[in-house]
Amino acid sequence: MWSSGGSPGTDQSSYSIQGQRYASNGSALGGQFQVNSYTTSQQLFPSVTPLPSGDFVVVWSSVAIVSDWNIEGQRFASNGAPLGVEFEMNSYTTSFQKYPNVAKASNGDFVVVWQSNGSFGTDSSSTSIEGQLFASDGTPLGDEFQVNTYTTGQQILPSLAREGDGNFLVTWQSAGRSGAPMRLR
Repeated sequence: MWSSGGSPGTDQSSYSIQGQRYASNGSALGGQFQVNSYTTSQQLFPSVTPLPSGDFVVVWSSVAIVSDWNIEGQRFASNGAPLGVEFEMNSYTTSFQKYPNVAKASNGDFVVVWQSNGSFGTDSSSTSIEGQLFASDGTPLGDEFQVNTYTTGQQILPSLAREGDGNFLVTWQSAGRSGAPMRLR
């Protein structure tokens, strides 16, 4: 997945999210395809994770759907066909939400984390790291949550990985403190 300033699809407004599937031997499966269906303004910073079923989820930052920037997602079948419609992943919609990362759980659920300018949680100092768990069908599991507990200064550029026991590990850059990464689930 990548951001493209041009598109063979319907998004000619600015940057779109493009994808290409590949077989295990490196040969292309089908052609390049456009991930996003919302085509106004910019679509940037994609992240993708495969699901145990062979399906996959793509997440990215999108400009000007509800707030300045939102986190959008689209599920795809293993053959590259969209499953359902593009959906917004963040419920906090004031200011910007950027730089998403997505990872799968062993049961097919997935988690998304991102950098947020503001939070439903306790971090009102600047930017926080937010997250949301989803069922494999894209249904939110619980509410959006704040990942960081240190709330002074900026918390930026999250990275996400799944641990072998089904938990998730989130790391990020913090202005003013070094400490242990946060484990989820």
